[in-house]
Amino acid sequence: MKLNIKEHHLQWMSFYFESSTTNQIQASPWWETEVSWRFARLGLEISEAKKIWADISQQIAASVKNESEEIQNILFSTEKPKLL
Repeated sequence: MKLNIKEHHLQWMSFYFESSTTNQIQASPWWETEVSWRFARLGLEISEAKKIWADISQQIAASVKNESEEIQNILFSTEKPKLL
């Protein structure tokens, strides 16, 4: 899958928008300042970065959907997993 975005931009978007959500980060003035500072250094507005992440995260999820389902089937199966 080819994404039309710089890899380090994508890494920071993933960290700030996905990891913080997954880890249930609490609202913090320091955190908001950090996010603003980071995206300013990357030349992005937070709103722009959020929109890009919303679009790209859906593309990523769609591209790994089949593999994810296969892994879930293996993990939750009562049968012994087959070696690839």
